[in-house]
Amino acid sequence: AFVADKEDGLSVFDISDLSDITLVLRDINYAAATDIQIIDNQAYIARGLEGFSIASINTNPLSVTETAHVDVSTSVRRVSPLPDNHVAVADDWNGQGVLVVDINNPTQPIIIDNSGTTSPKLVVKDYLIVAIDGGSFNGNDKNKLIVYNTENMGSVSTLQELNFSQLYASTVDVSLFESTLALLLH
Repeated sequence: AFVADKEDGLSVFDISDLSDITLVLRDINYAAATDIQIIDNQAYIARGLEGFSIASINTNPLSVTETAHVDVSTSVRRVSPLPDNHVAVADDWNGQGVLVVDINNPTQPIIIDNSGTTSPKLVVKDYLIVAIDGGSFNGNDKNKLIVYNTENMGSVSTLQELNFSQLYASTVDVSLFESTLALLLH
């Protein structure tokens, strides 16, 4: 199991025997890791103010080797896979918002578009990105739920926006189950 372990970086646990879970690798080179997605043998790691990294995973012996690093001048919270070798990257602040990144060549990722909002929380379903645009981060007091369409990977288009509360984005999370959207307010 791969774990984005914030200050401790990237941790890998052997969970083959659930009665004896063991730490097999800790790599502090990925400090500030807040999210990780594994696609094939590539790890896509959100690293807060460090941007995000793409790393190759080797299994014998176990190692993680960075193949690309993207500094997006913002705080990256989440990385989620999209169809057609793309990922969505959630910006925590600084106005870049949801970034769509082409990962056809994982050693040379290309940012192809951004939403221009602040979206620390997002979830992806097919070509749709559902994101929270947060009040305290975007300079107003309201959160917005925004649905983006990425079917044309060259641009992110907004399908729907909905103001939903006075709560700050750091207290809201978003999840999808089939076609039902859930907001977790905490």
